[in-house]
Amino acid sequence: FFNIADGLFSYFFISKQRVLDEANPIWEPIIYTHPNLFLSLKVISVSLLCFILFKLKRNVISFGGIILCFLVYFSIVSSFVAFSIL
Repeated sequence: FFNIADGLFSYFFISKQRVLDEANPIWEPIIYTHPNLFLSLKVISVSLLCFILFKLKRNVISFGGIILCFLVYFSIVSSFVAFSIL
């Protein structure tokens, strides 16, 4: 859920409104030139990684990865929500 919300907020605030800049240098050229491709690739790639980590949940490292992904995306989406309110 947070990955999809992050992708949609990024798509809207970075490629459409241009009020924020993409911080990730890998995604930056894609979001400005092909925003629809950016949204698709971002949602698919991160969802696939989270799915793989979930399948390996018995491994301590993958469980830590799931928790880390949740915390990172929770903070990113919280920042977007706070930005959109202000």
